[in-house]
Amino acid sequence: MGKIRGNWDEKDMTLAMDKVISKEMTVRAASTRCAVPKSTFRDRVKNLLGRKEATAKPCCSDNKGTFNRTFHRDQEEILYNHVKALDSQLIAFKQT
Repeated sequence: MGKIRGNWDEKDMTLAMDKVISKEMTVRAASTRCAVPKSTFRDRVKNLLGRKEATAKPCCSDNKGTFNRTFHRDQEEILYNHVKALDSQLIAFKQT
């Protein structure tokens, strides 16, 4: 099974949590069956069973890891287009 980072649905996470809380499945089996990341799932179940609030961090957020975004999406697009234009100019320059 490949990495599922950011490719899971909140409904699947809720379904998996229900399976574990009702003791139908283990954490490992539920995370595999419902295609949710095991570590994230384990943390949520641990928080829920420990009577802490299970905070839902949307899986499709811009920040999927521990790093903060440097540029906004529009800034990234401008930078990408600029680098692409410079690259095409370099290729044209080399051909002459």
